[in-house]
Amino acid sequence: DEPISKLKEAIKAKKAPRFDDIPADELKLWKVKIPDDRDSELVNPALDVELLATRDVGDYWTKKLPKRHIYVIVEPPVSTTTSSRKLPELRE
Repeated sequence: DEPISKLKEAIKAKKAPRFDDIPADELKLWKVKIPDDRDSELVNPALDVELLATRDVGDYWTKKLPKRHIYVIVEPPVSTTTSSRKLPELRE
């Protein structure tokens, strides 16, 4: 089982160059379960369970996950140096 910290590193690498200036440990990951055809639920998702970097992925998901769902929302850190124009870009 991989730790959530490794998942953060993988997300950072996958979203390069967008997340190049953001340390992986500053990304907040949230556990969700949103069908991939319900874009309206992405506008204001319920972010109740933060994935902690010290826990393993298996601590949050113990069985095989159904396809066609979003299971993780990534929240970049709020930065005073990030322009408001870049924020929507980071949320993609």
